[in-house]
Amino acid sequence: MIRDVVKSSGINRIGFVGREDSSRFWITFILSGLYFAFSMQLFFLIFGMYDISTLFDPFWFMMTAFLFVGFGVPMGIVVRLTGWRSPQRAKRAVLSIGYCPACAYRLFDIEAEPDGCTVCPECGGAWRLCENTTVQ
Repeated sequence: MIRDVVKSSGINRIGFVGREDSSRFWITFILSGLYFAFSMQLFFLIFGMYDISTLFDPFWFMMTAFLFVGFGVPMGIVVRLTGWRSPQRAKRAVLSIGYCPACAYRLFDIEAEPDGCTVCPECGGAWRLCENTTVQ
């Protein structure tokens, strides 16, 4: 459903991605890369694929770097491309540029009700526009 809203608004997906989403690639890359690299190294140690004396050899560092980048980069890219599509993120992103999350009707110019909600004349949905709504 949210893909249809994004497409019908005519705005590029980049217009919907907020600042907090732009750093998600690096956070995911670092955390998942570290987790995977060190958990695999621990696995190799526990099951005898490495000897404890070779723990800090250059090969060990190269293998750790390979596992870190080899797993961190794909996971960071996946999150970068799909992380903003969660319902809460998508609703917040669509509202932040002044569109109705249900039907992509432009809400920016519509007066808010006394309770602070803006009612969409197209679908009847009531939304609280973000304080930092920008015009697209």
